[in-house]
Amino acid sequence: MAFLAGLLIYAFCYRAGIVGSHPQVLVEASVTAQSLQKIDTLKHDQWIFTAHPDLGLTVSTLSGDTIHQLPEFRSGLAGIDARPDTTGISLGMLVIRSDCGFANPCFRIMSNGTLESVNI
Repeated sequence: MAFLAGLLIYAFCYRAGIVGSHPQVLVEASVTAQSLQKIDTLKHDQWIFTAHPDLGLTVSTLSGDTIHQLPEFRSGLAGIDARPDTTGISLGMLVIRSDCGFANPCFRIMSNGTLESVNI
């Protein structure tokens, strides 16, 4: 029992950096306003939708190429709804649901795999 108690105390001291060959180094990190802002990201198929409170909505590909930038979208992302395109112009529609319910940008999925921003 004494051995296990000693082992537990040693593990605690080692983790705290009191004993051992590699004491922990405390790193001071400042919290900036950028890290406090809520940034939402959703992925659908081959596209990444990122909502930022200052930059708006950014649509990019998996490789990081920006396809669309909608700076007027100032809300967070609640989800993406895929709907059929009843006009027959494209393969389908993507409707972005915001967390406040006010802004809902839509994108048409074109036959070549690109997105086209549309207003409904």
